[in-house]
Amino acid sequence: MVLSPQFGGISLPVTTINIINPALLTWARERAGIDRFTVLKRFPQFQEWESGSKKPTLRQLEKFANFVHAICYLFLPEPPLENLPIADFRTVGSQPARRPSPIFWILSTCVSNAKSGIATMLETRICQPVNL
Repeated sequence: MVLSPQFGGISLPVTTINIINPALLTWARERAGIDRFTVLKRFPQFQEWESGSKKPTLRQLEKFANFVHAICYLFLPEPPLENLPIADFRTVGSQPARRPSPIFWILSTCVSNAKSGIATMLETRICQPVNL
């Protein structure tokens, strides 16, 4: 534990996070579609974090997680396998589909969960189908 600079006359401890798998940092950066150069401009020590030679502090990890939209994922033991819950037909010409943005992943998961919830609710209600 390292002491931080004075904050309001009080020295606060800086907590280094030792349980982060460096592969998750790379995965989160790639998932967000952000190149290494852009991350290094915002987080100069990112290369050391990614190689595992240096560990981020809790505050640095929080800022990075917000930057790449991967808050809880960084505490997993390994990068997760993500499956898009809907068919992805977003292509241009003969180009393959690009990896969806983190916001798209979240939105598609929410929509899929809402659809399942509504279907379950309708199935459990006492409703008679209407024949037209």
